[in-house]
Amino acid sequence: STSGDIFLSRRGDKLAFWNSTSGLQLRKFYARDITSEAFLPDVARLVGSIRNNAVMAWDVASGESTLWNDHIDVRQHEAFPSGTRMLSWGDPLEIHDAGLGRWRNARIAVVWDAVTREVLCNLSGHTNTIYLGRGFPAGDKALTAAADRGLTSAGGMAGSGVCAIVWELRTCTEVRRFLHSDWVHDVAVLAGGTKVATISGSRSAENHVLYFWCVLSGERRQLAVATRLASFPGLVAIPRGELVAVADKYSSSRGTIIVADARSASVRY
Repeated sequence: STSGDIFLSRRGDKLAFWNSTSGLQLRKFYARDITSEAFLPDVARLVGSIRNNAVMAWDVASGESTLWNDHIDVRQHEAFPSGTRMLSWGDPLEIHDAGLGRWRNARIAVVWDAVTREVLCNLSGHTNTIYLGRGFPAGDKALTAAADRGLTSAGGMAGSGVCAIVWELRTCTEVRRFLHSDWVHDVAVLAGGTKVATISGSRSAENHVLYFWCVLSGERRQLAVATRLASFPGLVAIPRGELVAVADKYSSSRGTIIVADARSASVRY
């Protein structure tokens, strides 16, 4: 939770709430096909996305759920770590706006308030369908990725693979773009929000490249990792330090798990 009094664990479809001080389990319930979750600021509710295009809110005390995104239909949602905002993207993204009516655009992402459900930002700049998205811990920025062939960076470098873009949500504008020459399998925002990580490589490769990008300067550091993860390496930012774990997205029993340090661009273990 935002106060640190309660923490959440998830294993498959099982959610459990724990007291951070005593370690006692407070409640558990099932949430089928959940893909991301975060506490709302009041701590009494948990908001999360599930695989059938829906965003749900659960009452922590009772476990009762309610539909949360009756105004946005899209395949992908991501709860910001702060629990105050949601990031939505994918194909088709359809928004039901009181002023604009119903409209679709798979090349934009939408940030909306997880409490009031008001649309805060339409993030437009990609030239192809967005397929990855993450919110920053402070709720002030968002990260998206799409196969934007032909885009150039601020320095004039052209990309032939995937472009990842960092957005400033106060102004709903692009802050930084990171170009790749190959497919990007996953992205992560590191603790503190000053760096992002991307992992890139062909779908059939056993070796992938892990990139660490500085949001402020655009500086890039890279690390070749022998993941042996079949085709789907995923990233998870570790809350403390500038660490990221690399593991298979779809199977916990396949391949290896690597923890890398962004400060030294090296494998920690």
